[in-house]
Amino acid sequence: MKQEKEELAVLFPFNEMELAGEKINLRPFVFGKWIEVITKATDIVSIVLDAVREHGPEVLDISLDKENFRVPPQAFNLFIRLIDEGSNNLYDILAISARKTQEWVRDLEGEDGFKLLVGTYLVNKDFFSKQVAPLFPKLTESKDEKTTAKVSPGAKSPKN
Repeated sequence: MKQEKEELAVLFPFNEMELAGEKINLRPFVFGKWIEVITKATDIVSIVLDAVREHGPEVLDISLDKENFRVPPQAFNLFIRLIDEGSNNLYDILAISARKTQEWVRDLEGEDGFKLLVGTYLVNKDFFSKQVAPLFPKLTESKDEKTTAKVSPGAKSPKN
């Protein structure tokens, strides 16, 4: 029976936490929200990849166990950048994760907001690494091509 519960936990990750006095169940993003999350995560993934390049993959060695955080010191700057530069998209993603409004997320106390951020990452880590990260080079390439076209109109692309 114990092994069956562990297998179900792998198939259907589920994380219940108390935020703003409510029990919130964080689950992986539902299929119907994938496109929205992927679109909103583009800038956020860029920030995370910068942190990984600068500090190594250990920067993402984060855990949340029974209300206790384990976060590497170098992750603090990552969190500050995520909140500062990814604000609206980040809040939208956290709202989708908690199945709440962006306003609800913005109104969380600091520690609750941090728990939601870490919990969302942990519950959806596979989604981000398998669905979003592989798309990132394609997304940034198309942004770079648009920027190049705007900077030098009429110039031929090196691909032509």
